[in-house]
Amino acid sequence: MRMRTISQGFAVLAVLAVLAAAGYAPDAAAQTSGQTGTSKLGDEMISCASIDDDEERLACYDGLAQPLAGLDDAANEEDGAGQALHSFAGEDDWQSEVFTMEEPWRITWQTQANILTIEVYGPEGELLDVVGNQIGAGGGSSGTLKPGRYSIAARGIGSWRLKVLPAEE
Repeated sequence: MRMRTISQGFAVLAVLAVLAAAGYAPDAAAQTSGQTGTSKLGDEMISCASIDDDEERLACYDGLAQPLAGLDDAANEEDGAGQALHSFAGEDDWQSEVFTMEEPWRITWQTQANILTIEVYGPEGELLDVVGNQIGAGGGSSGTLKPGRYSIAARGIGSWRLKVLPAEE
């Protein structure tokens, strides 16, 4: 038990060192409380490390990692998260299978990637449009797309989430 606690402590310190080197920025709430984002995260990681049950400990770490990647559900509420017809999350380059849309639709994205491009392809693999370009963390939405058969692609460096939603009325 003591060896596991020591190795977990080293793991927490290693992650904190990586975050510090990467320039992890404190959030506004942490700034007002006098605790930086890095030290707040460190406290939360130490709290996770003290959980004996493996599944609970992993869930605790996962809960800390999702907002850091910009892929937590709260970060995606404004893009109609409850209405998604398709939802995709990943990292770097990816392309979907062909799918059919019966009604007008749009794509929203949320990313922590350095750069992200969203492309729409026809059923035969032909590039139809580049509907989004994102440099740095953030999100956006495409214009309305017509019904038909499509695939979509994310081209980027880093994590992202895409949602296919009904077109806004």
